[in-house]
Amino acid sequence: MKPLHILVIEDTELHIQAAREQFEVHTLDIARTYEAGVQLLEDKKFDVVLTDLMMPKGGNQTMGSKG
Repeated sequence: MKPLHILVIEDTELHIQAAREQFEVHTLDIARTYEAGVQLLEDKKFDVVLTDLMMPKGGNQTMGSKG
């Protein structure tokens, strides 16, 4: 399998570190806020997006409808 380009939208450092370790063979972009994640989605193409649905000011209701 080829390496994937993954966007991780997460505000907890422990979870960010876990994602880095779990997906170390892939390319990760990290967004620490929902707004930063949306901006990255507008600017780049990703194979996978992982997001924390419980983030403050999160877009858990709208993230799936973007694009």
